Amino acid sequence: MRVRELIEMLRGADAESVVLFLENYADMGESDEISNVLIPQTPWVHETGAYFGDRYEIRLPASERGEVESGRTDVVQRFERVVVLSNGPTNLRFVRDEQ
Repeated sequence: MRVRELIEMLRGADAESVVLFLENYADMGESDEISNVLIPQTPWVHETGAYFGDRYEIRLPASERGEVESGRTDVVQRFERVVVLSNGPTNLRFVRDEQ
């Protein structure tokens, strides 16, 4: 999803609504209120490929990108801008966001 798509979807929402986060396959009672938004200054890496035959997809700050692990094949990395929504503190506060 792109930020423009999110903005369009929220256009009709009540501005006083609470923003919740629901993990993939979670039950409705497992929702958490969004309390943190991070808009990094630098692009993140979006990596796709296969790990011992199983497809994978990850996103991480460019500063956290390391060597491609043994066993990974068909690896493609590209930079993209991201917005991170979180329901609480994350380890992102320890990641250097180079400007």
